[in-house]
Amino acid sequence: MNIVEHFVKHDKNRVAYISDDKKITYEMLFSTFKNYYNFLKSKNINNDDHVMVVLEDSHHFPALVLACFAVGVKFYVPSPTFTVSNLQAMLDKTKTRHVFCNTKNEKVSKLQKVFIHEIEDIDLVPDVDLDMHQFDKDETAMYLNTTGSTGDPKLIPHTMVSIMNYAKYFSRALGIQKPTTLYCIPKICFGHGFGISLLVNLYTGSGAIIYSDSPTPQKIEKVFNLYQPRYLFMVPVIANMLVKKKRKIDFSMLEMAVCSSDFLPDVLQKKFFELYGKTLLNMIGQSECFSYYTIAKDTDYAHGSIGKPLPEVQVKILNGSKVCEPGEIGDLHVRTPYNAVEYFGEDIKTKDTFNDGWVKTRDRASLGANGSLFYKGRIDNLMKVKSLFAHPLEIESAFLAMDGIDDVLIETFNDENGIPNLQAKVVVSKKLDTMEIKQAVGGSLDSHKIPKKIIFVDNILRTWNGKKIRQIKGEK
Repeated sequence: MNIVEHFVKHDKNRVAYISDDKKITYEMLFSTFKNYYNFLKSKNINNDDHVMVVLEDSHHFPALVLACFAVGVKFYVPSPTFTVSNLQAMLDKTKTRHVFCNTKNEKVSKLQKVFIHEIEDIDLVPDVDLDMHQFDKDETAMYLNTTGSTGDPKLIPHTMVSIMNYAKYFSRALGIQKPTTLYCIPKICFGHGFGISLLVNLYTGSGAIIYSDSPTPQKIEKVFNLYQPRYLFMVPVIANMLVKKKRKIDFSMLEMAVCSSDFLPDVLQKKFFELYGKTLLNMIGQSECFSYYTIAKDTDYAHGSIGKPLPEVQVKILNGSKVCEPGEIGDLHVRTPYNAVEYFGEDIKTKDTFNDGWVKTRDRASLGANGSLFYKGRIDNLMKVKSLFAHPLEIESAFLAMDGIDDVLIETFNDENGIPNLQAKVVVSKKLDTMEIKQAVGGSLDSHKIPKKIIFVDNILRTWNGKKIRQIKGEK
């Protein structure tokens, strides 16, 4: 079994990627893939080896990944914000000997005891016959990694069965029955970017739009003017940027617009619809389940939900060992045909997360009457103030409903006596005072959930995939 077998059968004249506005056909992609395959073979890099891939988005990225799949070499793609020590720890843990990167990558140049291959310097290599590696059902094909937001980044092994199932079932859930055009703004190095721009794209013979630099409202507008993609995937921070800039982008050709990675506030979803006439669907996933495990559709969407589980996905919401009733909030557990079963080299954390095919997501959720899931925040972000629990998601939603507040971060601080209290960091678009804000949010929040301090800031710090970076002090 190997996903490359699907890739080589596609129409060679069809566009596989629009890479920095250059059209790359499947024939051109195959040529690049084959040269990387020849290079791996020439260096005796085989299915006993690990490879680290640190590349900007371009057609070289999927070409190298496909070459690794074809050879059977295990690879992983670390976050661009990982430190040199993070990268070195991954290399040492997996006994990786080879790193592929772009020219003059400063972090990679500081790594020790590895061979560094800069893709711009890889010339044409003598051709060898394509001998496709066939993966066993339990054999690791690649690793995804966690963000490291709750500790050191963890590597998550995925088999070719997991990869193929994700490509097949999610493509089917999206309704892609023939080649189409995909625009996933998150980079390929992120789980949802990898899943859409690489796996779904190449499994269905579609074309994906990718850029090596960061997205801007002007660039997104250009993409829709030139290429008219049918599927759009973004994160809330990008949606917020478009709404604030009020770019007049024609989204009429879109079959689906998806927002993921972090919670999509109701007020942002409403503003997006008012501006563009398109429902921005909120969906969720995580690296332990490869990526998405819910699907949202315009025709059957419960407002404020993260969609319904994919047909092949099972979910259960538990309070301890008790299954929650519809509407009751509990801990979300997920079983999919593309789940991982462990963290690499992390026995204790594996036992805490993976159990008999189920993944403990560490998300809080409830189940609606129509089967839709409603996201209630991360267990790790639950705060305890005045002996009562509070979740930042509920409080932030109350703040964002107020006119003039563009962004907000709820976290805790310890007062002069070491007692934890709530504080809000807010980004405003007009002059507001703290008393005015407290009075506005007090109408929808219990008294212990109203922040003691409000701090005005220029922006909210986020991780590489758009999640807010927050401090939680005191008892959780």
